[in-house]
Amino acid sequence: MIGGEDQAGERTLAPGQGCVLGRGREVDLRIRDPDASRKHAIVEATPAGLRVTDLGGRNGTLLEGERLPPHRPVPVPAPQATLQIGTTRIALRWGAPSAAPAPAPALKVAEEFELLAELGSGGNGLVVAARHRASGRRVAIKRLHAQVEADPEVRERFLREARIRLDSPHVVQIYDVRLEGPIAFIVMELVEGTTAEQLVAQGPLPFPQVFAIAEQVTRALDAAHRAKLVHRDLKPANVFVRQDGCVKLGDFGIAKDLSGAQESLTASGAGLGTLAYVAPEQAEDAKWVDPQADLYSLGATLYHLLAGSPPFVASGPEVLERIQEEEPPPLLGLRPDCPPALATLVHELLAKDPDDRPEGAAAVLRRLAALRA
Repeated sequence: MIGGEDQAGERTLAPGQGCVLGRGREVDLRIRDPDASRKHAIVEATPAGLRVTDLGGRNGTLLEGERLPPHRPVPVPAPQATLQIGTTRIALRWGAPSAAPAPAPALKVAEEFELLAELGSGGNGLVVAARHRASGRRVAIKRLHAQVEADPEVRERFLREARIRLDSPHVVQIYDVRLEGPIAFIVMELVEGTTAEQLVAQGPLPFPQVFAIAEQVTRALDAAHRAKLVHRDLKPANVFVRQDGCVKLGDFGIAKDLSGAQESLTASGAGLGTLAYVAPEQAEDAKWVDPQADLYSLGATLYHLLAGSPPFVASGPEVLERIQEEEPPPLLGLRPDCPPALATLVHELLAKDPDDRPEGAAAVLRRLAALRA
């Protein structure tokens, strides 16, 4: 929860969401303070709590009286803290992660499945691990949060994800979709393991592991592109690494159907994806992207796994301008032991112009096979 003076109002953030504060009209929480910049700071919710990034605003940003370094995320140190921008004080409040059991799906789904644990929660929905009582099979069940499931556009995108069926061992499989009154559930494959995001949080990954992830994710993209789908949200958090090393790409919630049959679903601006991994053309207009945008996101993901951070740090909307205008720092400067041919491929994937990237996922697979040989 972000609560300012009467002039600023309040905002509640779900994990993964951010709130830009400043004096400009385009921010999420407007502060009418002459000492504030148009885009002054961003507050982001993470599973561990809140974090604040000063966006280079004039006069700086104070957290609990300490001046924040610009463009560097800083965790909020306590469940209740004070942020100061100019003369405006803003109360930050967050709750500790709950140890309570995951919320139970309603009606017949709860009778058919035993819920085991919450796996994750985002702005629109949550995913829980479950066991099918009759067969004993472990699955994941995804549903929308109650506050958004009444939105017809959000619900239709959710149901569209449930209808995606891709013939690839490297895509998280959808088993079933259940509609119980206003509530929709997606029953899907449970990937027992971790995510690439959790792996890289411990530091850059070894080259054999990066090669394995790169090849398998690219096979998933190849299957999606042949099915006329653009993922639009490829990032380490959506790359699942099973305990046996099998890698699967998940979360097609904002995928674009290239057939155009459901193009209206992206008309309101959905499909931007996660800022640090979006292609320049996707940052400009997510509605008209093609498979080349996924190749950029693949490059940004591999760069993150090799360097320990994405090419451009997502400190707020300004990162979109950097993605469109700046070249990423040379990978070999951050990881000198990286095979030069691999660094070259990653930078080609990160080309600003889609035509300067490899011709498609199949071409990337050939490059990776040559590199491995």
